[in-house]
Amino acid sequence: GLGRSLAAPVAVAQAPDTVHVVRFVLAAPGAQRVTLAGDFNGWSRDETPLQDVTGSGQWSVTLPLREGVHEYAFVVDGERWVADPFATTRRDEFGQESSLLRVGGDPVRGT
Repeated sequence: GLGRSLAAPVAVAQAPDTVHVVRFVLAAPGAQRVTLAGDFNGWSRDETPLQDVTGSGQWSVTLPLREGVHEYAFVVDGERWVADPFATTRRDEFGQESSLLRVGGDPVRGT
């Protein structure tokens, strides 16, 4: 009946394997502030700050992300956009670089 079909999507959404914890790291010695902007936070420069825990210029943040391909970039000192040197890079029509991350799911199958 109707009740059962309404319950199914809820059960799927709560399955533990749909969210993965991802650690983002950027080496930015001398930076005063580093944040992470991406499609998962509306490209906000302020919402997701990284921490330089050891004071050595290794900035990091850990985020729960849904499966799929996410696009993101680091923002250094509020103005300099930096692509992740360890990720696939995409350049838009304005020459701005961002990074692509595939979270979970199956690897891309070749033919």
